[in-house]
Amino acid sequence: MRPEAIRVSDGEKVVPHYPLGDGILFEGGVPAQAERCYFVYLSTDSRIKPLAGASYEGLLASPRNLAQNGSFEKGEGLPDAWPGGAEGERPAGTEMGVADGGRFGKRCARMTIPQDSKLAWTGWRQDVPVKPGNTYLYATWLKCREIRNGSVQLHAHYRDAAGELCKSM
Repeated sequence: MRPEAIRVSDGEKVVPHYPLGDGILFEGGVPAQAERCYFVYLSTDSRIKPLAGASYEGLLASPRNLAQNGSFEKGEGLPDAWPGGAEGERPAGTEMGVADGGRFGKRCARMTIPQDSKLAWTGWRQDVPVKPGNTYLYATWLKCREIRNGSVQLHAHYRDAAGELCKSM
């Protein structure tokens, strides 16, 4: 199978879709109390050309991506829309900025925390408004080295309109 030859159809037209790991993410809508059939076509045919935007890069650039500056291309020093830090103090000696070698652009966010520092939540953050009842993909590409305690996490806080943490569900 050739991932670039995948097509997803709603029976009338090809719908936007994105290979994601061993799966495929596609856009679709189904009204309440209804059902809808989508078709996934796979091929090894080398004559089938990739669809424009049907890749992780396409998903990153999609208007469906609610995160701003997802490829970290905009901004000097720190990337635009991504405050580098924590809600408290960063560990002493922590360096945050951008570096060359992004997976889906020229740059990537970079964070270096000294090995002997006191452990504390440190990372990139962004407020992204969401709507109740909707489904969201929350993902990132990471490259790491010398991870202390083998722990790197993607973390989210759910806040209300006033910015206060929501109660546990």
